[in-house]
Amino acid sequence: MKLIKLMVFVFVFAVSFPSFSNERTANSSSMVIPEPTAIDVMFYEVPVRVLSCAATIAGAGFFVGTLPISGLMTAFRPHKAFHKVLDYFVVSPFKYTFMRPVEKW
Repeated sequence: MKLIKLMVFVFVFAVSFPSFSNERTANSSSMVIPEPTAIDVMFYEVPVRVLSCAATIAGAGFFVGTLPISGLMTAFRPHKAFHKVLDYFVVSPFKYTFMRPVEKW
């Protein structure tokens, strides 16, 4: 009987022990993820925003350059070639560059 009690106690303890590993305490710094500092954000955001702006400009140029091809493709159904090319090359980079909040990695 003592062996069964010991086995049950060990089993319950072993099963419940992993639940304590995710518990956050006031003094525990191992689970805390530090917030990015202003320097981290600056070194990430500045080059990415500049390159995204360049991609928006390049996409707009590509869109203008492919207008004749898009015009031919609009003749066939579903007649959304202009919208698809515009969304993919101009609108998506524009939203990523100018509408994305800072620190939204």
